[in-house]
Amino acid sequence: MKDFEKSWSLIDPEYVTKLKSEIVLLNISRMKMFLESILVLQLLTYLILFVISGVSSVYTFEYSGSLTLFFALLVFSVIEYVWVTHQKKGFLSRRITAETINNNLLIIVGFITTWGALLSVCLSGNDAVDNVYLLSLMVTSFMFYMEEKSQGIIFVISSMFYLVGHIFFAESSLQVMDYLNLGVFIALSWVVGRMNYQSYLGFHKDQCIIHDKNNLLQEVNADLTNEVMEKQEIMRDLESANAMLRKISAIDELTGVPNRRKLNEVVLYEWRRSQRERNDIAIFMIDIDNFKSYNDIYGHVAGDVVLRKVATALNRFSMRPTDFFGRYGGEEFTFLAVNMSKDNILHFANRMRAAVEGLKIEHTIDGKPSYLTISIGSTLAKPYCGDEVDKAFKRSDMALYMGKHDGKNTMRFLDLDDEVRCRKG
Repeated sequence: MKDFEKSWSLIDPEYVTKLKSEIVLLNISRMKMFLESILVLQLLTYLILFVISGVSSVYTFEYSGSLTLFFALLVFSVIEYVWVTHQKKGFLSRRITAETINNNLLIIVGFITTWGALLSVCLSGNDAVDNVYLLSLMVTSFMFYMEEKSQGIIFVISSMFYLVGHIFFAESSLQVMDYLNLGVFIALSWVVGRMNYQSYLGFHKDQCIIHDKNNLLQEVNADLTNEVMEKQEIMRDLESANAMLRKISAIDELTGVPNRRKLNEVVLYEWRRSQRERNDIAIFMIDIDNFKSYNDIYGHVAGDVVLRKVATALNRFSMRPTDFFGRYGGEEFTFLAVNMSKDNILHFANRMRAAVEGLKIEHTIDGKPSYLTISIGSTLAKPYCGDEVDKAFKRSDMALYMGKHDGKNTMRFLDLDDEVRCRKG
């Protein structure tokens, strides 16, 4: 029992208080039902007695001591029923405490068991009534939830009335089996009441423990969910930061167009795609004419401005999703285009050359005022025919060298050598 009581120290005190309130309300409901049953049985008994005495010539209603006990039980039941109903309202409105109701429960159980003991004394020798006291012990044990100490005290008091009454006032004395029977019923009733009470409390204690563990589990799950969400948010931020970093790392800081690193990625992708889909890739190598002398004359700051202007003008020619324009390095730029014929390549290169010349960036060359220009070397790569990236860029660079050698502000196209030239399909 001590272990059972100690185990409640692990439960939230608020839950223990709530459980005690539930027990009080449950006992109130059972007290009302118990009293209603007594009232109904009493009224039926009196009605049957009066009817039989009125119609029977053999039986007549006569007063006896047992009738006084029955009448006392009737009066007690009426008073208690009214009082219990009032107590329930008072308890719900918090005007009456649980202790008051528990004390009233002890009064009811004490009265019923004592009444059963006195009735057994008054009708001793009547086998049908002699066991009323034992029956009252069992009924109250099953009916109500009571602490075993209080229940034990009540059983001891009522058993004293039972024993004293039979020894000094009853018409027939108790036999050895009667004492043994009484002891067994008292012990059994007390054990049943104790088990009934502890079973009810234990069930709710287990429910409370399960509830607390579920709450704890929900809190842990909520924490884990929040942690996962936070980590997912961090991962999204990292992915966004990485994407931004990749984007930044692929952009030339000075001109704002893709850099050599991005060019390598695009070339590798388009080369593999061309091998699958048999696409030609036009490669343009673009160089600003006399850029070194421009820096020497106007300074590197002005040279940086020129690089940005040229990059902006040429980047406008990236019209299709597959077009790529980027800075190759220094004053050189690269343009890639998919599925472009030789005539279109020359026309396209001429447009880019004219666009830069149209910027009218002043540049003195050999003491003569002029405008900044570009030279363009181009080729048509065929990856699906075994063409290689390095060879294709070397051809384009060679075409650029030829154009600059011819006088600059020019454009040149250099195709595959005869031994490696092939046709689609």
